[in-house]
Amino acid sequence: MISFETERLKTETHARRVIDALIHENQQLYESNKALEDSLQTMTADADFWESQRAGRVQEMQELAMAAFERCNALEAENTELKKAVHTFAAGSPTTTVQQLQKIVVNLTEELMRYRKREGDLKEKENIMRQKVNHNIIKAMRQQTEALKVQRRSLHSKNTNINIQNNNTSNQAMKHVTHDMPTIPSFQELFLI
Repeated sequence: MISFETERLKTETHARRVIDALIHENQQLYESNKALEDSLQTMTADADFWESQRAGRVQEMQELAMAAFERCNALEAENTELKKAVHTFAAGSPTTTVQQLQKIVVNLTEELMRYRKREGDLKEKENIMRQKVNHNIIKAMRQQTEALKVQRRSLHSKNTNINIQNNNTSNQAMKHVTHDMPTIPSFQELFLI
């Protein structure tokens, strides 16, 4: 029985070691799995970032390519126009040039006439505005003059009334004063004497 017991203890000990080893291995596998999952998340985020960067760059490159394509088309059209102009000058240079210059002169003359007409219209409007302003100023000055005349008449009539009163008062005062004072001969009386 002892041998069974010993055997059982050995088996139990061995089983514990195996269980401990399995637990330890399980713990290591769990930590490795967790590290791999974290690494996977980081790599996924990095991949998404680089994918978006690449998509942005692809968009930029497409825009640059379209701009270059449009510029090439514009340059090609301009080149075609220049070729036509060169052929036109080469084919009938004097007459074509004269016609083009005549057209330019006609256009400039029309523009000058429009400019002069606009200038005349503006001067006419300015004169009308000045006349209105001058009319308003003259009207205001006439109103002020009339007001001053009315004021002057009223002051003149007041002064006349005051002068009449003062003359009456001074005449009466002179009568009183002349009796008391000797009379002074006038200038003519002095020289005739």
